[in-house]
Amino acid sequence: MNRITKTERDALLAAAKLAVNLDDRGEIVGGFTAIWQEFMAEHNISDQRARRLVSQAARIKRGYMVRQPGRPVSLDTAAGPFTVYLSPADVQLASIIGRGNVSAGVRLALEGARAALG
Repeated sequence: MNRITKTERDALLAAAKLAVNLDDRGEIVGGFTAIWQEFMAEHNISDQRARRLVSQAARIKRGYMVRQPGRPVSLDTAAGPFTVYLSPADVQLASIIGRGNVSAGVRLALEGARAALG
């Protein structure tokens, strides 16, 4: 089984951040495929791990929120989760507010509205 420690994962992510360069539009310079293949060969890791690390490093450099490993935080409500339908423009705005996480953006916007209403 292919197991690595948290320290090794963190070191690989740090190396991926150094390997990934973004242009002014936020695209990976040299292309995603070329970078993850080079990273895979350089660090002798699986293609899946290389793709994940390069993708994660690019998201971090773009300023997107990257979910940490483990179970997501659950809401403290007896009513349960709800489905909300948003327009594409609202999804984009919520993603900006939530730093890449649409649900977090909606929650933050609601908190702001709640505070404004007093």
